[in-house]
Amino acid sequence: MFLVASVAEHRQYIAMTEKARPTVLLTTGRVPPAVDLARSFAANGWRVVVADPLPVHLAATSRSVAKRIRVPAPAHNADGFAIAIRRIVHDESVRLIVPVSEETLWVTRLAPTLPDTVTVFAPEFETALALHAKGSFINVAQSLGLTVPETAMNQDAANSLGATSDIVIKPNRGIGGADLQFVDQGQAFALPSAAVAQKRIFGEEVSACAIAHHGQLAALGIYAGVVRQGRSAVAFRRIESEAVTAWVAAFVELTNHHGLVSFDFIVDASGQAYAIECNPRATSGLHFIALNDIAIAITDGDVAKPRDADYQQEFWSCWTEWFARLRQPIARKQAAHALRHARDISWSWRDPMVFWLATMSCAPTLWRAARQRRSFAEVITQDFEWHS
Repeated sequence: MFLVASVAEHRQYIAMTEKARPTVLLTTGRVPPAVDLARSFAANGWRVVVADPLPVHLAATSRSVAKRIRVPAPAHNADGFAIAIRRIVHDESVRLIVPVSEETLWVTRLAPTLPDTVTVFAPEFETALALHAKGSFINVAQSLGLTVPETAMNQDAANSLGATSDIVIKPNRGIGGADLQFVDQGQAFALPSAAVAQKRIFGEEVSACAIAHHGQLAALGIYAGVVRQGRSAVAFRRIESEAVTAWVAAFVELTNHHGLVSFDFIVDASGQAYAIECNPRATSGLHFIALNDIAIAITDGDVAKPRDADYQQEFWSCWTEWFARLRQPIARKQAAHALRHARDISWSWRDPMVFWLATMSCAPTLWRAARQRRSFAEVITQDFEWHS
């Protein structure tokens, strides 16, 4: 009887302790930054709940996640997604929502319908939408006096631009570097509907992920891809760039940005940084921010330290790339170097199952990618993407 009473009391104590912790809701768990966010919030005393349309996902195997809840896919059932998020907020007493990936636009759209007791760490919907679309982001950056490539949004303007320079044609709304076209100066082309043409800037491709807290830059990870899977990097190294840091800090201050925000840049031979697109969400740069500092930067705006890892990888993706590049000696050597020397972004001695079960956790997306004959990066957020 004593043992039974002790077990019951222990369970009651655990339940009371869980209830006393503030709850944060991450609105996807399938991308690696979600794991960092979950671990950081848990380490700082938060109870972490993850919502995702997938039955299994990367963060679901983390010890830092107290509860995972399956929700409708917003791209297919926006109303169902909104109802599910509101129900989770009520049932789990959520105090903070952190959108992680492409679901950000869907979350910000429903934000005004949430109780006043809930904070959403993201800009308002109209702001997020303007940053997500490549054409309107360029307009915003130009209005702030920040450097961006000359961009055309109709055929006539694109023809004029293509007559004097090489250009890049890309979807106005799209992720994973999908459907890019490179057009040489003077070459004939047709600008697809819902696409933009940008003057091609030659230089180093650099990306950045920032945590902005009411117009202040609280954290910044700048990186370059070393091994790529399609257009998306699966191994990356930290970059120090005063030009990129100054650009992001100016953008955050001038727009009074609040939330996670990421940028892709080309840094030319003179050191000038040109922002080519923006994502109002987390990207791999989050892995270069000190893990425990991430949650504090989000909640309090305290400046985060860099993580002690300058070279990181998605191990299983790099292994796949090494295996797939049997007839590409240089690319195979790059993947092999990453496998030997780079730190895996998901590995933790305290939370090892995220790494060991990664392939199983990603199985639904891997199967979808195989069926569609597209890259993993192109399909991972299909049920989140905003195209309207």
